[in-house]
Amino acid sequence: MNFTPALRFHFLTPFYDFLFSLLLPENCIRQALLQLYEPEKGHTLLDVGCGTGKFTTLLASKFKETNVYAIDADQAALNILSQKTAKQKIYNLNIQRQSATALSFQNHTFDAAY
Repeated sequence: MNFTPALRFHFLTPFYDFLFSLLLPENCIRQALLQLYEPEKGHTLLDVGCGTGKFTTLLASKFKETNVYAIDADQAALNILSQKTAKQKIYNLNIQRQSATALSFQNHTFDAAY
């Protein structure tokens, strides 16, 4: 899979969360996104381009009775997300390496996408 990492260079991926926390009011943005949609129990959510999963882990933690899928093309970012998921004991999250331009899911799989 050919892609450009979020910070342009693969060696910067481990620093993604730290750098973005300095540069953007990301917590405000994430909290606002979480307020936009209140999923019902059993709904299936998709986080497209989840990166290292700061938003994904908030989503899965807040809506524990949903199924959350996180996709990204960057395996290094997904590895960081997997570590966070294990550390935070998040069990309703399915992490997959996929390109947002070539999804493998059937139509109508998800109730909402972020």
